[in-house]
Amino acid sequence: MGMSRLFMVSRTLAYTGAAERGPPSGLVVDLMWAHATAEDRLEHIRAASSADRVDLVFFISAHDEREAADQADRLCARAAGAGSTLGAQLHRI
Repeated sequence: MGMSRLFMVSRTLAYTGAAERGPPSGLVVDLMWAHATAEDRLEHIRAASSADRVDLVFFISAHDEREAADQADRLCARAAGAGSTLGAQLHRI
């Protein structure tokens, strides 16, 4: 195995549900951190919310871009499953 490097991975999650507006970006970041595991090798998250979506940028330590993207996708899937705790469902677009 080679050395890990830090990769930037962007993902967008959409809000659906009864809420007029999705949760603030800080709450989505907290949700991501709550579902992150050591295997995700997550270093940092940036987020920007709008009425119907949140744009996320993950900084992930990985061996290559594909591994970093896969880690981000798994994290988004875990967090999206728990998104109802924020009053909105999250899904990747």
